[in-house]
Amino acid sequence: MNTPANEISFRDHSTGRLLELQSFDPEKNTPVEILHTILLGVAKYMVIDLVKVVLKNDTATIARLSEFLTDYTRSTGLSRKFTQNLRHSDSFLDRDFKVLLQILPVILIIEFSGNHELDLIIPCFVELGQLCSLVFVCQVTSDFDNYIIRVDNAVKHLIKALFDYDKGTKNELHKAYCIKPKVHYLTHLKEDIIRFGPALNYETEKGEQFNKHIRKHLFHKNRQNTSRNVCLKFAKQVALQHVIDGGL
Repeated sequence: MNTPANEISFRDHSTGRLLELQSFDPEKNTPVEILHTILLGVAKYMVIDLVKVVLKNDTATIARLSEFLTDYTRSTGLSRKFTQNLRHSDSFLDRDFKVLLQILPVILIIEFSGNHELDLIIPCFVELGQLCSLVFVCQVTSDFDNYIIRVDNAVKHLIKALFDYDKGTKNELHKAYCIKPKVHYLTHLKEDIIRFGPALNYETEKGEQFNKHIRKHLFHKNRQNTSRNVCLKFAKQVALQHVIDGGL
């Protein structure tokens, strides 16, 4: 009908406009999603590589690195504290990688420069940390053209550091970074920011945080029809929220 959404107390989020598109190109119309491309992509590859490959048998260095990470928990500049065990990096969440990338490059440069085992991977963490400092922003209030240039240069420097690491490492357990699709997706980041705005505004972290509530709800069910159980539970919550917000 032609009734405006606000007249029946529904909020119009414009998502229905997607059905009015004349065409859709998945390559050009889907922006790079930095949660899975950077935090759960490149960052996860590198942290696991550092712990499970480069320092696999070097327990002394891992223990020393963990001590420095513990010292940074007293920093007032971090909104979240990194309290995880590095050996459990396989099960890290996105927020763990986000905090780790703020402090790990600094520790590696200050405390581990000159370590021949880490010389190749340290530049990768440095370049990744610089890229994260650029893309995890909600808005750019001035000099947008310069911001785009810096993002593009940060991506190029990161890929070059990863390529140098792929070529230089002699570790047989290492798997090449530059052939991974998520590394290639970063080359489209500049165009996506120009078209869609800062990448932080369309990352899926907030949506994925809802998974823990779904999982908690399923613990109380017999798991016979999980999709229906989840739909019924949260449909009731949406209906209740609608009434509380003043809906009919």
